[in-house]
Amino acid sequence: MTAVSQKNYSILVVDDEQKVLKTFKLQFGDSFNILVSQTGKEALEILRTPRGSEIAVVIADQRMSAMTGIELLAQIKQFFPQVIRVLFTGYSDIEVLGSSINQAEIFKYIHKPYQREEIEAVLGASLQKYIEEKAKNTQLEEVTRLIQEKTSHAMENYTTWVAHHINNAIQSVYTFVQLAARRFNKDESEIEFGNTALQCVRRIREITHNLRTIYWDSLKDFREIALSELVDFEDEELQKAVHEKGIILKKEIEGGKTKVLASPTALQETLRRLVLNAIEASDKGRTVEVQAKPMDKNNMPAISFTIKDEGHGISEEVRRDLFFPIINVEKDNEKLAGLGLPFAKGMIARHGGEIELHSTLGEGTQVHFWIPLIKERAL
Repeated sequence: MTAVSQKNYSILVVDDEQKVLKTFKLQFGDSFNILVSQTGKEALEILRTPRGSEIAVVIADQRMSAMTGIELLAQIKQFFPQVIRVLFTGYSDIEVLGSSINQAEIFKYIHKPYQREEIEAVLGASLQKYIEEKAKNTQLEEVTRLIQEKTSHAMENYTTWVAHHINNAIQSVYTFVQLAARRFNKDESEIEFGNTALQCVRRIREITHNLRTIYWDSLKDFREIALSELVDFEDEELQKAVHEKGIILKKEIEGGKTKVLASPTALQETLRRLVLNAIEASDKGRTVEVQAKPMDKNNMPAISFTIKDEGHGISEEVRRDLFFPIINVEKDNEKLAGLGLPFAKGMIARHGGEIELHSTLGEGTQVHFWIPLIKERAL
């Protein structure tokens, strides 16, 4: 590793003797980027600052008064595990400290009084380990991302395949149930049973149709669309729900002319379902509010969407499972129960965004999601 690459990372030396720190910086400051601290508390504060992200190695003296080297390095292992940890210590200290050293996972020891060549070797090895570990973690993150992406695509393909074959099979069942139901005309219980069976079959057909829409049709039409046009998501079903409950549907849109590269089909259906959820959770005459505006997210331009209701709220126990699909085909008045939030999460993820939900019992629920404002995208 060259001196240039060594200078790309910082080494933090912690010792309560000012003389030791000055000497260390004089001896090795030309070859390494050396930072110094006289206390463990100050060292931890440095690691928490933006400058701390550049620190690759911490060397701590064991015999410090306020916080020992082992105590400091143990905290660094807990809160900054990527930092390589080195201990200044005497030979006798290693025997006394025993298991405590192992708990802090010390990479190297530097014995006082030290030799210059020994220090240079330890610093070089520590930096090399940091660079190698960082490269491994980056590679692991990339592999994990690819695995998740491939798994997601495989699940989409499998879901589409299942929905297609179920739809074909259910058509035959539906025809048979229709014919059988016509004969259930002698007894009220038989008529009720026949109607219930038809209702369930219709619901299954609807679910398979929507699954195919979720994972196939809805992401074919990526194009640029104005934010104001994107938020025009009302359909007959939503208008009916608004009318029946006397809901006041308010929209607040900032930057309506902002162009968004997205799938209008997917995002409008996402907004529609989230608003339907909000209406269902609201009492008659209440307000459901939709907000949309440009924002900055993770240092990049994005579009923020918020759906608020004044409903009864959702308990923490129920919120934990809201993004998992639980399909209920029994309730005729609950269309595709359990698919709304999982659908929204999937569509928003495919646009590179995230969704979150906040709710307070007795006050209402707020669903917030954002998507990056992408100018160009390979589809």
